[in-house]
Amino acid sequence: MHRINAGSGTLVSGVGIAFLQDVQGERQTYVHRIYKGGSAEQDGKVQVGDVLEKVEHLPVHGKPLSEIKHIMLGEVGTYVNLLFRRTNPDGSIVQYDVSLMRGQTESFLLKEKQRLQSLLDSDRKQMQHAEIEIEALRGALYRADMHKNQDFDEKQHLTMAIKEKSLKIEELQALIISIQQEIDNMSKDLVDSSDIKEEMQNLTKMLADAESHIIAAKESLEKDQLLTQELQDKWKNEKLARTNCETRIAKLQMEFPAREEQERSYRMHQEQLKAKLEQV
Repeated sequence: MHRINAGSGTLVSGVGIAFLQDVQGERQTYVHRIYKGGSAEQDGKVQVGDVLEKVEHLPVHGKPLSEIKHIMLGEVGTYVNLLFRRTNPDGSIVQYDVSLMRGQTESFLLKEKQRLQSLLDSDRKQMQHAEIEIEALRGALYRADMHKNQDFDEKQHLTMAIKEKSLKIEELQALIISIQQEIDNMSKDLVDSSDIKEEMQNLTKMLADAESHIIAAKESLEKDQLLTQELQDKWKNEKLARTNCETRIAKLQMEFPAREEQERSYRMHQEQLKAKLEQV
């Protein structure tokens, strides 16, 4: 359950554990219930009956239950360190530490999944724009081959530009596959609910639409090649068109390193997030 901090408006939450206290004995605080979907259940280490000994390295023996709950509550997404004691069936006693995230893990996974989907859509748009640029370059190159007085160096430049853009498209396609796999893996960790199913259906439709755009772009290239004969009459304007293409290529080449650096930072963030989620 989440609460709003009246002083700051911050959303606060616990870790999905209900405690009870032995008020007639040694006033020990023990785990009474573990809520489904909470951080404690996701971690799997805490069990019903375990005795809470410390919260953030502070002993809680003898403290009122209300005070202990107050210490455990915190901003959603932050971690709290707990020390438990467990009595095994053979009578042996063990202590263990656990670091649990406040709030439900699924909400963070869903939020991260949505961020990944936004990044995926952005990369797909970049790839689509790059393919359109390649279509224009290939059309210019084809028409240049038809023109008897076309300079060889200009044709070489167009050929290299198309090759470089094609390699960038392959990189974007690999990046899209990688992000899609992360989204698919993250989907397995989410709670099976109607809202999430609907979200998955929407994402699947968006993926299909993106693939349709790629097919349409390739079909457009084929049509452009068939219309080359008609475009020969407009040869005088090709000098300006090629200049625009070169300017656009230079701009795209400047943008790709920034995208690669953004992706590198994102993957580093992902590794840090996964490391936190796997903390025991």
